[in-house]
Amino acid sequence: MIVNALRKGGMATLLLVLCLTARAQQPPLHQVQAVVDGLRSPEQAAYAQEHLHAVAGVRVARVDHNTRNLMLQVDPACGMNADDLGALLQPLGLGIRCFSRRPVGPGAFHHLDPRTCGQPPLETR
Repeated sequence: MIVNALRKGGMATLLLVLCLTARAQQPPLHQVQAVVDGLRSPEQAAYAQEHLHAVAGVRVARVDHNTRNLMLQVDPACGMNADDLGALLQPLGLGIRCFSRRPVGPGAFHHLDPRTCGQPPLETR
């Protein structure tokens, strides 16, 4: 496979093959989602995002002021749970609820609704 890659496209193709092979052997990242309470500005959301991105094991961090959603992609070995995330954000005056964590999978990303935490509304009769 590597020899064929070198013959057909040279070094760039070889690099792509090696990267894809290495990526396929790694376990999928985990996606952490939560609703953030206490966000007052886009600047505060950006600061929280930078703060979370600096945490060991966090590969991607997004905090959105408009939707009040937080999304992280973390290494599977990163043991971050709801209490850990809450403790990281508490010094910034922020809290979380509606915490979820699962392996990143196929399909579209869905924001959490801060009113329902992604749960369908209860039917009342």
